[in-house]
Amino acid sequence: VHEPDIANALSFMVRKKRDVLLLYYFMDMTDKEIGEHFETSMNTIRGRRFTALRDLKLWMDKLK
Repeated sequence: VHEPDIANALSFMVRKKRDVLLLYYFMDMTDKEIGEHFETSMNTIRGRRFTALRDLKLWMDKLK
């Protein structure tokens, strides 16, 4: 997988989901910390992260 492909896929993602992925994987924040940042529950953040990963995988599969 090439970085430009991931960046392209992220650019089409809903902002809330993209932000959760970026904070979790690139800023090493926990679901709890991200929830506090966005003033929402940890469970909401966890759900966004899981669906964002699913969406990202589907997008990347289309690029193959």
